[in-house]
Amino acid sequence: MVTVSGHRVLIAVPAGYSFEMKAEENGAQAVSMENPIWGISISATVTPTTEADIQSSEWQQNLIVSFCADALSQSAEKDYKFKALEPKQGTGTYCIFTDARLANKKESIPKGEFAHMTGGVKALKGCIVVFQVMSNDVTSEEYREALGLFKESFNGK
Repeated sequence: MVTVSGHRVLIAVPAGYSFEMKAEENGAQAVSMENPIWGISISATVTPTTEADIQSSEWQQNLIVSFCADALSQSAEKDYKFKALEPKQGTGTYCIFTDARLANKKESIPKGEFAHMTGGVKALKGCIVVFQVMSNDVTSEEYREALGLFKESFNGK
C-alpha cells in the first residue's frame, strides 16, 4: 500500500515480481516492479493532486504527451495512439511505443533494453498514477497481466 497526502492506494504485486517503493521530495511515492523471467519492468509514481480535471481524457492525454515525448521521438509509431485504460476504479489513458531500433529484433534484443514502452495515467480521487511498462512484446499473457495491474490494482481505499 502507498499513502500520499492521506490517500491510500492498494497495489497487488503479482507472483514473480520484485517490489520497491521510495518516497520522493514532492510527496509522491515511486514504485518499481520487475519480473526478470518475463523481461518486464514496471514503474509508477503515485502523486497527490487537487486538480479538478484529472478525470478527463484530454488532461490525461496532455500529461502523457509531456512525459512520453522522448519515447515518441524514438518510436516506430511517430504518433500518439491513445487508448482508454478502463480501470476498475477511476479513469485512465495509455499509449504503446515501439523502439524503432528494436522493432524487428525480437530474438536479439540486448539485455536491459526493451522493444516496447507503455506509458499511461490512472486518475483516482485525490491522486494520479503515472506509469510505464517496459516489455519486449505487447500481446503475451505476461504483458496483459502487467498492464492489468493498472486496471485491477493501484486502487484507492
